[in-house]
Amino acid sequence: MSLSIDHTPLTAAEVGARGRAIYSSEIQSQVEPHFIGKYLTLDIFSHDWEVGDRHREVLAVLRQRQPRGRFYTLRIGFPVAGYVGSAG
Repeated sequence: MSLSIDHTPLTAAEVGARGRAIYSSEIQSQVEPHFIGKYLTLDIFSHDWEVGDRHREVLAVLRQRQPRGRFYTLRIGFPVAGYVGSAG
């Protein structure tokens, strides 16, 4: 379980739901179809995001910019569940 900015516990499902909502409303139109197959990680609090070829590398880059973030990772253009991570 991760914590929100106000320290309210967030489940992986809640992080995933927020991540999917942010992606579909703010980011998807910017990255599809240009980056199909690449990984995108976003911080559900700052809405900052990064795209790259490997999900761990993308997460590491974003984690440096947002060390207290809560992260959601997906593969652009693929209708599958994403990865959920925390600042830990």
